[in-house]
Amino acid sequence: MKEKDIVKKLDDFTKYCRDNGLNVTYQRLAIYRVLLEANEQISPEKIFRKIKKSYPNISLGTIYKTLDVFREHNLIRKVNDIFRVSGYDIRTDQLHYMVCRKCNKLIEIPAGEVSEVKINKKYSSLFHTEEVTIFFRGLCSDCK
Repeated sequence: MKEKDIVKKLDDFTKYCRDNGLNVTYQRLAIYRVLLEANEQISPEKIFRKIKKSYPNISLGTIYKTLDVFREHNLIRKVNDIFRVSGYDIRTDQLHYMVCRKCNKLIEIPAGEVSEVKINKKYSSLFHTEEVTIFFRGLCSDCK
């Protein structure tokens, strides 16, 4: 993403925060910038390492709390893979994933490219599903 696009998105983010009663802090701006620059799934630990250089007083706890606030406001999405560290993504569109079991390569699949998944009524009455993320495991073309 080009710097002018990042600045525009940071301006939009600042406006969103003000319009929705969120404080605009240097920590929030720095974390959001790292997410924009990554433009892909990134772990809280990587965010922390990138920000720590410029803001040595920031804590990993602040990163996690801020990401939770962003998620509550649908500014980011959390990608959970039970075999890896959770990551956060600035892109909020629904994605599914192919994960290579050998090299851990992660290939994103737009939700529209995967057939609809339905749960039997017996189970759907027990739980209100808000999101479905599918992980396909196997070998990528390089490892195959």
